[in-house]
Amino acid sequence: MKQVLIIHPSTSEFKATYEMLSDVVAKAGAAPFRIDEPLSAGRVVIAQVYRAIEKADAIICDLSTTNANVMYQLGYAHALGKPVVVIARTVEDVPFDLSGVPFLAYANSNEFAQELRKMVSEALENPRAFAKMRDRVVGGRPREGNMFQSLEALWDSSVIATDGEIGHVCNFLFDDQSWMIRYAVVDVRSWLSRHDVLIAVRALDQPDWTNKTFQVHLTKQQVRHSPDVDSKKPVSRQQEVAMSEYYGWPGYWEDSRNLEFPLISLPVGREFPVSTQEDPHLRSAEAVSGYEVWAEDGEIGRLEGFIVDENSWHIGYLDVKAGDWLHSRSVLIPTRWVKGISWADHRVNLHHSRAGL
Repeated sequence: MKQVLIIHPSTSEFKATYEMLSDVVAKAGAAPFRIDEPLSAGRVVIAQVYRAIEKADAIICDLSTTNANVMYQLGYAHALGKPVVVIARTVEDVPFDLSGVPFLAYANSNEFAQELRKMVSEALENPRAFAKMRDRVVGGRPREGNMFQSLEALWDSSVIATDGEIGHVCNFLFDDQSWMIRYAVVDVRSWLSRHDVLIAVRALDQPDWTNKTFQVHLTKQQVRHSPDVDSKKPVSRQQEVAMSEYYGWPGYWEDSRNLEFPLISLPVGREFPVSTQEDPHLRSAEAVSGYEVWAEDGEIGRLEGFIVDENSWHIGYLDVKAGDWLHSRSVLIPTRWVKGISWADHRVNLHHSRAGL
């Protein structure tokens, strides 16, 4: 059985946290352990720290309280190229140097355990790719080189199955908590009556950025008989589905047989509970592009694009056009600064002030 090392501050207040994390790891089909299990002569020695990190198949690292020992162990794990899932109670516990790393906050998060299990499973299944998600920035900007790319550069890329081309990329769906790209939306109208299909990025090889092509581990026959999926439903229709269920209205995309239902004036900015089976955190990159980006003390600009780690499919930065049309400039904002995305307001909200940018 694969082993997942849990690194956290060695204080009694984290006992419950360790038990919760151990349960998540077990549900992911792995065995959790800590560096101090068992103790060497009653104390943890540096050689024991090294051995524990070296034998781990994946690591969960809790940066809450920014503990020096935890930071040292995280640095050693990154130096070895280990797949590490970074967590903390709040975003303020994560140093700026780690912006761009897939990060989960567990304070008051109902979805934390589910998302953590998903990321641990990804780390165990593809440790090399996951390990490359650690931050590669200098002074808050991506380093020069080919590690970070604009997601928009992959729009209209050809997708090649094992037996021929199946279509072109027309969108991506991403998780707005982990900021991982989950699906490529592929236009297949050139040979199928359907408009598009969703292909999980796990099925894709690394993209050829120069020639704008993807190799996919599927056959055209598999694509032809894949389940019908409305790629717009989890995102652009999500709020409409929530409203129809909340008020008992039939959706216009369903066979309502021309049933009439009352129109209700809704307050501006009203959020509705999402009780559908769709993932409420699955977002369309195309739909979110153009949203306003707001700091705690006012508007910054508009979202122009996404900067993605080409090896891991993690969105590390938002490309924001700040200022007015005459004095505009591009600002790269770490995705860990995002507090939430509002469908009602078409807005990305940050938990930083404008002065901190």
